[in-house]
Amino acid sequence: MNFIKGRANRAPISICLAFLVFFVAAYPAFAEGVNDGKKREYVIRQVDQGAKDDNADRKFFNVNEFTTWVEETTYEGQKAYTFKRVDKTLEGDVLDWTVIISASDNSIYKVERTITTREGKRLESRQEYYSNHFHKYAGKSFPPVMLPFVMQYLDLTEGASHECSFVFSPEWDGWPMYLHVEGRETITVPAGTFDCIKVRIEYKKDNLPGIFKYIPSFMAKRLISDLYMWVDADSPHAMVKLQGKIEGFASPEKVQELTKVY
Repeated sequence: MNFIKGRANRAPISICLAFLVFFVAAYPAFAEGVNDGKKREYVIRQVDQGAKDDNADRKFFNVNEFTTWVEETTYEGQKAYTFKRVDKTLEGDVLDWTVIISASDNSIYKVERTITTREGKRLESRQEYYSNHFHKYAGKSFPPVMLPFVMQYLDLTEGASHECSFVFSPEWDGWPMYLHVEGRETITVPAGTFDCIKVRIEYKKDNLPGIFKYIPSFMAKRLISDLYMWVDADSPHAMVKLQGKIEGFASPEKVQELTKVY
């Protein structure tokens, strides 16, 4: 997802998403096969080719493609998984994400983010240690850059629903969300044709967290819309497609599609 967007002094909704932590309750530990040894490349495009981004929300990083993969590792002597994601812009800027997760209970250990410009200049190198933070994250806490991976935790039986929440920062309450499994669907993306499971991601539109609690409820219901994700029906249920207002509530509808598996 494109989570780096806008100017700091404007604090648009989309840049706030950069600091989301995705919390999913009662997921089991990673199933065997989480690391299938493959990299996956995705492209981001407008659904409506004539649509334009909000000119008032100037982009600093306009990510148009990203690559994901998983590596097995250890953290403080314990087995862990490293989830890697590399976002790229058309201009050549790179956002490199590393998320280290416990293999036993899925608790998040650390998130690293490095931003490198097209000229090779490093703008930022940040490390966040969630396991040591005063805010006690339960297991199964994930940054949003891991969204292409998290469906493997779910019971993907048609009709199943799962409650979760987005956490914008440790100081804020979580934002409840619901994941609804809608059934099987065969879709075609640039990487080919896949037998998929379709999941609807529903935001809860009242009791919003943080700065969003000041949005009137009638406006929130108009601004906040569902996302739809299609994941491979085969393990590890990697994301094949994601569609919706994935860059912020006022942004045009976009789609992320799998382009290559290797």
